[in-house]
Amino acid sequence: MNPTRMRRAIRRLAGQRRYAISSYCAVRMLERSVSERDIVAILKNASRCWRQDNGRWRLEGTDSDGERIYVLIEMQQVVVVVNAFRGDEDEDDEG
Repeated sequence: MNPTRMRRAIRRLAGQRRYAISSYCAVRMLERSVSERDIVAILKNASRCWRQDNGRWRLEGTDSDGERIYVLIEMQQVVVVVNAFRGDEDEDDEG
């Protein structure tokens, strides 16, 4: 699937509240001050979306303060959010 179609699919599922946040991601969100509201906003309005070599999709967006956040997802019957990190963090820890 191309990035445009994937963003549409993610937006549709997020709008239907068909997403899940992994326990790993929930811990990382607490550590990084990323709220569920931030995650949902990025799922619905990502400025960029691309597929990684490992098959996961990376979305780029901003929080309410304009800080860049990346969200890593896996597509299943729902959008599974596997990790989230701020733009100034090291990307090596992808969960």
